[in-house]
Formats: sequence, C-alpha cells, structure tokens
Amino acid sequence: MDRSREYPCNVVVYPIPYCPMTRTLGNLVDQFLHFLWAASVLSAYEFIPVPVLNGAVAGLLIALPRELVDQWPIRRWGDTALDCSAFALGGAAVSLF
Repeated sequence: MDRSREYPCNVVVYPIPYCPMTRTLGNLVDQFLHFLWAASVLSAYEFIPVPVLNGAVAGLLIALPRELVDQWPIRRWGDTALDCSAFALGGAAVSLF
C-alpha cells in the first residue's frame, strides 16, 4: 500500500500512524516552552537595572536553548562558547541604544 498520498507533508512531520492527540499535546508543551523562553528574556529587562548587563543576559537567554538544545549533541564546545558570547555581546550592544 502506498502511503505517500495519505500524508502530503514530510513523514517526519506526520509520523505513521498519525495520532492527533499526541501531536496536540506535543504542540501545547512546545508552545508553553516558547512562552517561558520569551518571559525569561523579557524578565532580564525587568529585574536587572544595568542596561548593558540586562542586554547581555537577555542575549544569553536567547542563545542557551538554541545552542544547547537545537544543536545537540555538541562536538565543538569552543564554537558553542563563541556563539553564546556573540549573542551576549549583541544583546549588550542593542541595549546601549
């Protein structure tokens, strides 16, 4: 049986068998994590009074999930440290203006 016509998108997006309830719960958890991520970044501006420091902390809070979760497994820690420091410097630079 050819299942390619049942699922118009990639098989990774719609695993076989497709279970809508599992996908819905996964999406809810994913969206809640996005909410927490945004709240943590914006809370740096609320609780840290020094503009350059709160920009650097916000940059790090943006970088850590990306560098430690999305790019896992990490084989080059030096590159990860460099990327995180670039995020922190970018956040500090933007907070100056």
